Amino acid sequence: MGKKKNNRRKRGGVPKAKTLVNIQTVLGGANFGAKHDRHHEEARHVTPTVRPAQLPPRDPEFTGRDSTVASLSDEVKKGGALALTGQPGVGKTALAVELAYTLLPAFPDAQLYVNLSTTGDSDVDIDRALERLLRALGVQGEDIPNDLEGKVSQYRSALSGRACIVVLDNATSERQARYLVSSNPDSVSIITSRNSLSGLAGIRRVRLEQLPIDSSIDILARVIGNDRVDAERKEAEQIADLCGGIPLALRISANKLRDRNVWSLAYYAGKLRDERRRLEVLRSGDLEVRSSFLLSYLGLNERQQQVFKYLGMLPPQGFSGEIVSALSGLEPDDVESALEALFDANLVLIDAVPGRYQIHDLMRVFSYERMELEEGGEAIKKFTLRLVQFYCFMAHHADNALFDASRKSVFDTPERATDWFELEHVSLTHVVRLASREGFHDYAIGCARNMSRFLERRLHGNSWKVTSRVALESARETGEIKLIIEAIVEVVRCAAKFPSRDVPALALLEEANDLAKDIGSPSDKGQVAYELGKVAKRRGEMQEAERLLSSAVSLARQSKSYHLEGNSLLALGDVLAQGDDLDRAEHVCRQARFLFHSRRDRHCTGNAWKEIGRIREKLGDWQAATHFFKLAAQCYEYVHDLHCAGMSYLDRAEVLRHLGQSEKEIELYEKACTHFVALRDKSCLARTFRSWAELEFSLRHYDAARELFSQALSLPGAHHIRCEYMASLRRLAERVESEHGTEKAEPFWEMVTSVSQDLPRSGHDRKPLVSHVRGIG
Repeated sequence: MGKKKNNRRKRGGVPKAKTLVNIQTVLGGANFGAKHDRHHEEARHVTPTVRPAQLPPRDPEFTGRDSTVASLSDEVKKGGALALTGQPGVGKTALAVELAYTLLPAFPDAQLYVNLSTTGDSDVDIDRALERLLRALGVQGEDIPNDLEGKVSQYRSALSGRACIVVLDNATSERQARYLVSSNPDSVSIITSRNSLSGLAGIRRVRLEQLPIDSSIDILARVIGNDRVDAERKEAEQIADLCGGIPLALRISANKLRDRNVWSLAYYAGKLRDERRRLEVLRSGDLEVRSSFLLSYLGLNERQQQVFKYLGMLPPQGFSGEIVSALSGLEPDDVESALEALFDANLVLIDAVPGRYQIHDLMRVFSYERMELEEGGEAIKKFTLRLVQFYCFMAHHADNALFDASRKSVFDTPERATDWFELEHVSLTHVVRLASREGFHDYAIGCARNMSRFLERRLHGNSWKVTSRVALESARETGEIKLIIEAIVEVVRCAAKFPSRDVPALALLEEANDLAKDIGSPSDKGQVAYELGKVAKRRGEMQEAERLLSSAVSLARQSKSYHLEGNSLLALGDVLAQGDDLDRAEHVCRQARFLFHSRRDRHCTGNAWKEIGRIREKLGDWQAATHFFKLAAQCYEYVHDLHCAGMSYLDRAEVLRHLGQSEKEIELYEKACTHFVALRDKSCLARTFRSWAELEFSLRHYDAARELFSQALSLPGAHHIRCEYMASLRRLAERVESEHGTEKAEPFWEMVTSVSQDLPRSGHDRKPLVSHVRGIG
């Protein structure tokens, strides 16, 4: 055989300049060491390294995340890797491109961009992405290795020593990112993904949230102009709200309004308000919110899709895995795993309360669409009924645990029932509306009834107003007189606690009274008499109030309605006490206490102790009064009624002042404040600060008193009692001036002046208030 020709260069031979260029292209101009200086010197004079500039065009209307761009550019301008994650349409790609352009001066050697949404995470797909990147870096096809590991090695070598930006857009998995992120510390890699990519290590993560309202409106203004936005500012805010702060939805809306300049913002906002059509409206050209969401949905497995479809049916205020499991019939562990996967896919959000989740409004609409499309209307109706039944069942048991210990409950303590009500009362309000709208009137009425006492005790006035009125609408739909009477009484009770001008209480009660006469029910007649008695008391008609409440007691006894009887006795005791018939008042209140105690109704037992304490306070029996207020507080704490417990602490503290127990009094004020802060009850908090300030004033702790008055006056709930504060503040200022002089008293007089200027003035000739109020009577 002839000698085989060897074309390979002999050891020690000098490579050609072209070969040096290829090596430099792959390795990024690496220094080959001192003994190759001659080769390096030759390579310096050949064509320079390829510098790709692949970034997509910068968005000239980018807005809303300027501070984010500034902070992130400071963090990564020295290199590293950054992952931008978030739900579909939240603006990840736009932010990545804007950030890349901001970083250009620090990374001038190459700007690489690859859209990974068109590839998968298989070896073949990653292989193709690597090949595109290597070609962009100037590596010729024949020089690219065939195997995946070889391509990865060559890719990392090609980036070595270069100051490069690599944008990996729409990464679908951690595996893609691990292969394609630059390992060069002089480069920066920016990854965007709909998924959390939680398996990646050593990467800075930023989860993008929805834009705030002002930034959302800025997007509209950038496209359609400030004049149109300023002319319909309220409607612009509605559009921003209906788009949920999602940049994609906002951009689509802005584009449609730009192209349809005869449309008013009010008209477009009206189109968006229709939930069934909202995603259809949010389409413009090749931009579409629905298709963006659909891409993420199709990436879920069958179980995850099944759970996701249920979420659009749930109340929008949040949910737990237990609720989804109970309604869907799926195993709790399976549901929890699916919800975790949905969170990682940025399709749901984690609530501040552990174990609970939220879903964005637009995503909820999309979820409902999938349910309707894939399961059909009959499945939706069945699920809706299960949803209503579940919440009604839970509300019934929570009400039992709180107010009727004689009945069984799935809640083992009143505190747990209260916590559940607190978490779910807004969702329950939604369910009452849903039940009434879908024609499940008995459930709407029952659920509203089971919520009412909790809503009253915890001062959730808005929810109580809504549920009581919806229950009345449902009761009228049923045509059942007894249900109508009960619903009317509930609306009137709510209006008495949370005054509302649009509730004609007297007319409603007269209607209920006529209906009660028609059916001859003692309990219904008694309930109406009780409410009419309270109305008469509020109007100062004490004799009529006494007559009506005595009648309510008698009718309640006939019908064996213990709760109505006890409440009527307490209301009657209050009327008698106001008329100074204190012995009789205490007698009927003790009757009520015995009645409630025998039924193990701790909350109403607390109400009875509180009324007895007030009677004893009026008699000047301070020791007995403080004892009864203490018993009332214990009852309220047992059923976790923070408002009533706080008021009992306040009542007891004010009685203790007569006994000179200032340290104990301060301790009670602190307890009351803790409860009112937890409830965000600013009005009662202001009253507590005022009473506490009076105590500090009596102890000659003037600076402490001034600070407490200042805190009380800073609360919105203090506005209606500023007149009452004036006398206390003037006394405080005068005392300080007499004891410590004018200079020391000046801050106190300034506070008096400030409050006096805020006081409402009456009369036709409203004269301006004087600027200095010393000596004003």
